Amino acid sequence: RELRDVDAIVSTPLDRAIILAGGEGKRLWPWTAEQRPKPLLPLGGNGRTLVGATLDRLAGVVDPEAIYLQAEARMGARLLDGETRLGPAQLQTEPSARDTGPAVALAMLRVWHQRPEHVVALLPADHRVQNADRFRSALRLAAEEARHGALVVLGVVPSEPSTANAGATPATPAE
Repeated sequence: RELRDVDAIVSTPLDRAIILAGGEGKRLWPWTAEQRPKPLLPLGGNGRTLVGATLDRLAGVVDPEAIYLQAEARMGARLLDGETRLGPAQLQTEPSARDTGPAVALAMLRVWHQRPEHVVALLPADHRVQNADRFRSALRLAAEEARHGALVVLGVVPSEPSTANAGATPATPAE
């Protein structure tokens, strides 16, 4: 399906969104520090933090109460202090930082035990998206496909090969 058709076919938002916020930002040192983790840096555009911009992108796609932040406990507490739109009940702590794969597994294990039928979006707290409306349309389309049993991965077309990120081959060309 094409993104421009998505608003007509999707009437239900995502059931849950989990923002993965475990990155310490070591490559951004000295700008990052223990009291200023990467997701709280004002790199989200228009003076917003990265996690703030991520929350803004979820507007209208998922109920604000169904947005969770997952991070190691100390970092999570700092992030909650810096982002007032999320409350303590929306923090899912990790026992220790172990990179993206284990964070995703832990997040989905929690969902599976609570509501296995939920359609969930997992979003990094440190991405910058230029076109939020198009991103929301893509999330709505992804949610619709997931409700029909698909596992959906949203990504960008890489400009060059890299072993730093996993690769995915699209089933159909992206619009």
